[in-house]
Amino acid sequence: MIATAALILDPEKCVRCEICTRLCGTGALKGESDGAALILRFLPELCPRECRTCIDKCPVWALSRGPGQQKKEWHLKYPQCRICGRPSLPYLPLAGGTGTPGPAEALCPTCRRELGAQKLEEAAPGTPQPAGQ
Repeated sequence: MIATAALILDPEKCVRCEICTRLCGTGALKGESDGAALILRFLPELCPRECRTCIDKCPVWALSRGPGQQKKEWHLKYPQCRICGRPSLPYLPLAGGTGTPGPAEALCPTCRRELGAQKLEEAAPGTPQPAGQ
């Protein structure tokens, strides 16, 4: 299918993974973070009409082509970490070995590391328990 319409981003689906910007071979789609939000910039003049790389590779199907006015910039706030409230980065766990992305979990990198270490300790057989437990 030849892409002939505007590039559309669904901000509700987008998990801010930036796969689209990393795979864009023409430089038409660029991402920049200000710490609280991802700013996606689209330069349609650099995007070949037949290219669908960003659309086809988006793990959550947040990009598409359709009728409408072409936006050149999207400001996508990062979700707040569910533990500490700081801006979180996307994390797409794979759902049960199916190879399809599961729901994005809102955790900042620090809380993700701490929670992951805690889960590893709990899962390790024969892990010594602190005194009194």
